[in-house]
Amino acid sequence: MKHLSIYLQDMVFRQRGGEIILHNSLDRYSTDAVTSKFAQSFGLNRDYRSPSYLMSYEKQAKHLSKSSAAWLNKCRIFNSVETYFDEKTIIEKLSPSIKKARFIVEDADGICQVRLLVKPTNENPPPSFLWKKDPTENKTEWEKKFRGNFNVLHDVLTLNGEKKATVGLDYPKFADNLIKIHVIDELGNRVYMIVDKRGNSGVSFLRRIFN
Repeated sequence: MKHLSIYLQDMVFRQRGGEIILHNSLDRYSTDAVTSKFAQSFGLNRDYRSPSYLMSYEKQAKHLSKSSAAWLNKCRIFNSVETYFDEKTIIEKLSPSIKKARFIVEDADGICQVRLLVKPTNENPPPSFLWKKDPTENKTEWEKKFRGNFNVLHDVLTLNGEKKATVGLDYPKFADNLIKIHVIDELGNRVYMIVDKRGNSGVSFLRRIFN
């Protein structure tokens, strides 16, 4: 069987709101776990920038980051918009500068936020990843369960409804070759673009997008 492959560089995908159903038996999931599952359905990803952030899935997680709260504040499911509007979002990749991934983002609906997501592949977990108190156990936990398995939020820029902006986001030192740029506009419409840092074609569509 041939792999379904496409050229992913500069390809944009649109996400629209929909129904979210969670079947949960009594006491199977904690409140934080349920909240995190819903937040993921709304377009949030794992966020290891601080162990206090809900999307870090850590025991000491207490709240959403300000950037995640701003993202959810624009989600269509939380806002009653009778008429559906969705102007085209344009994401243009620029040549990266030192330690920065650079893009031009344009949307007539106004840009709320731009996010850069990666799949970390380095052996050492992010500094704020604290699933285990012992550093050795923490590293083992990262390598077995998390390294390269999830898209994680690496950097974010919240805008003030600008219709066009040049965005520079921190570039990860160690990450998979594919990065994702997520954009949400002022009306809650979500768009993401997958960028191959090497500029290669023929990346496996199913393996890369639906894992």
